[in-house]
Amino acid sequence: MTMRRSFWLVFALGLVLWSSTGFATDAETDPALRAFRARRFEDLEGRIATLLATTRGKHWELALYNQFIIRTKKAIDLEPALNDNVEAWRLAIPKSAHPYNLFAAIESTRGWDVRGRGYVSTVPKEAWPKFRAHIEAADALLQKGRKIDPKNLPVAVSGSRSRRTDRVT
Repeated sequence: MTMRRSFWLVFALGLVLWSSTGFATDAETDPALRAFRARRFEDLEGRIATLLATTRGKHWELALYNQFIIRTKKAIDLEPALNDNVEAWRLAIPKSAHPYNLFAAIESTRGWDVRGRGYVSTVPKEAWPKFRAHIEAADALLQKGRKIDPKNLPVAVSGSRSRRTDRVT
């Protein structure tokens, strides 16, 4: 009986340790996210360019880029002060569309947080105007990004997703 309890105790502690360090480890080992946190924007742009060049033409071309955007959004959720880094990135490298894509992803997430993930019929009527405002703000940011860098594939693809989402409502 004691052996069984100790097994489950060790197992539970192992799960807690594994889950609590898993996210932090991902965030700390991601060189692009580390560069973003440290405000090394030239390094960050270089890492993104390498990432996109490495995956160009593959069926998962934007998957790694999107993971970077998702991880960065999560880091900003956990540390709201990092939101200032996005603006600093935009100002430091004015010809980059990537900060606009990140700003747009944040706006889109805020819109979906207001709307909720349920069926259209379950969304309160007062949520729709707020949702549309966030989606329109995201689309405006993506349009700015496209003007800065019309050949930026992640921004172009994100823009089409943003507009598609707005039409559903």
